[in-house]
Amino acid sequence: MSRQTGSTRTGRSRAHIGPALRQIISPANLAYTRTPKVAISDKAFYALGWIVQLTPDGDIVFHTGITNGFAAIVALQLDRKVGVIVLSNQAGFGMPGEAIGL
Repeated sequence: MSRQTGSTRTGRSRAHIGPALRQIISPANLAYTRTPKVAISDKAFYALGWIVQLTPDGDIVFHTGITNGFAAIVALQLDRKVGVIVLSNQAGFGMPGEAIGL
């Protein structure tokens, strides 16, 4: 079996993922999952698996996880179209939230 690869990173990624990605959750339903539901503090809210943190520079939506020495965080600043994903194999050392200032 041969595998097509492109000369750019995008070309190689397409060869491994497939020709096109299809959105399976509507933008409205996805936005609903990030809508604040329960106040954690005056600047933080729980929103269907996400935490919404209000900051002077804009809202940050994030989700963290930790298990058996591994930690992860996905953080998004949607109005700026910026996202950060941190994966760590050293849980319990201030990672991953402190890596992005949360």
